[in-house]
Amino acid sequence: MKSAFWVAVTSIVAAVIPHGVTSASTFSDLPIVIAIVDDGFNHNHRLLQGMVWRNPGEVPNNRLDDDANGVVDDLVGWDVSDMDGTVLPAVDRQSELHHGTFIAGVIAEIIRDQLGERDDYPIKLMFVKAVSDASIRDTVEDGYRALDYALKSGANVVNLSWSGGLVDDQAKSALAGIADSHAFVVAAMGNYYQDGQIYPAAHSQVFAVTGVDERGISIDGNLGEEADLTAMGAETESADVASNNGVRRDRGTSIATARVSAAVALMKLARPAVSKLEIESCLSMTSYAVDKLNPLFPGQFGAGALNISAAINCVKAGLPLNHTFSNPEGVLLFTKGKARKAELNWRIQPEGAYSGVVLKPFFEGKNKSVHVTISSLDGEHLWQGKADALPHELEFSSHAIQIKLQAKGRKDFRFGMRYAFKLVQLSKRYCQGLQRIEAEGVYTDGSVGSDYAHLSDCQWLVVPPEGENAQITFTKLDTELHHDIIHLFAGQTTEQRNLLLKLSGRELPPPLLVKGGHPALLWFVSTRENSGTGFEFKVDYVEPE
Repeated sequence: MKSAFWVAVTSIVAAVIPHGVTSASTFSDLPIVIAIVDDGFNHNHRLLQGMVWRNPGEVPNNRLDDDANGVVDDLVGWDVSDMDGTVLPAVDRQSELHHGTFIAGVIAEIIRDQLGERDDYPIKLMFVKAVSDASIRDTVEDGYRALDYALKSGANVVNLSWSGGLVDDQAKSALAGIADSHAFVVAAMGNYYQDGQIYPAAHSQVFAVTGVDERGISIDGNLGEEADLTAMGAETESADVASNNGVRRDRGTSIATARVSAAVALMKLARPAVSKLEIESCLSMTSYAVDKLNPLFPGQFGAGALNISAAINCVKAGLPLNHTFSNPEGVLLFTKGKARKAELNWRIQPEGAYSGVVLKPFFEGKNKSVHVTISSLDGEHLWQGKADALPHELEFSSHAIQIKLQAKGRKDFRFGMRYAFKLVQLSKRYCQGLQRIEAEGVYTDGSVGSDYAHLSDCQWLVVPPEGENAQITFTKLDTELHHDIIHLFAGQTTEQRNLLLKLSGRELPPPLLVKGGHPALLWFVSTRENSGTGFEFKVDYVEPE
């Protein structure tokens, strides 16, 4: 049986709009080009037929640079690593370099499901190979050079289903070029938990995607504040590079990224003049909330999970003027035309534990009669005044807000608000940092019978009076065995040579005496997984025997 999440939001987790929701006749006939930067492609695969981009400026196989773009015979794309137009990996590398063909198949299948079977599609796939056939690795080594080619070749959407690599001057130049292009660039946050910013997804001009499974639960991918959106990255069948009919199965944030790229292309097809900001707004504000399904990772999935049909409808009709949104971050956007007056009432009430919100408003236009009120949901006014007087950034401690706008006159304008709710640091809910203990007494991890926080990182430094030793007696112990560990060190640091013992589980140890008059440091670290009710210990100071 499919989960409730699957049944409720089939269009996000399968990334397929149910047939009949949006007929193909509602779309523009203008071609939209998705450039896929990856390890290689079998552009003759049956799943890609009717969608392969053909360079209109090139005459096939005349060995001339007909379109004067600096490369010869880039008919369906370009191999930036081997400097030729053959985007198919060498036969002896196809067991390794199969990722690009697979991703192209994912994108093609979404387009086909939306537009139906056709001989020729108004969305085309440009193939940019960024791994040399001679490379000893299968990482996308020349990804940023490939991005530069895609941007200069006029791609409307660029799919980067990869992460990592050195951000050198060439990479910075390619990333900087996004701002000057019309391309909407989508990148994967990666499949392995990793601290710090992950490029290219972390770049301000790149739309960062992470993944969930068919239940809406996080897959093994990077999460964090850099994420803009999530999409289904569960195991999927798609094209295999080795034959024109072959298929293989895979999972990960690469697949989630491909789904978002396909959605963006369909949005551009529905309204070719749509701006990047409007696309971001519609993707974020129509997404499904997934925080409740992932209580350990609130606010780590961007705005929510992709809803293709709603995003397409949004670029055609705009956001509703009176609506409650549950997205923890996003871009609110309203454009007034020649109507005599306009009113909107937006409420933002995300699910989960948030400590406040940061707003970055913007207003464009000459209409001086636009009035904005920002308030908490209990009616407290946080800011009010003319829209053109809004500061560039506002921050409030409210966990939910309401935005009202009233405008008179026929002058058009655009009003928007980029926002992000601030997470309550759940890992610091009960204890945090270093607590210095000089007095005898009973001390705890702070959870007081509740389950302690995941990802706790807390220390207690027991400092005995001069000439005395510290004795530590645990009176309660309930942590996940072998996972959530209390470390006891002699001294003030966590140097391994000073480690006396590790504690976990429920079995109480005998009283622990730290001799020599040294301070004793207790360090508690918990994982993302299960938790217990914590611990309690008694500190006594005793004279040396």
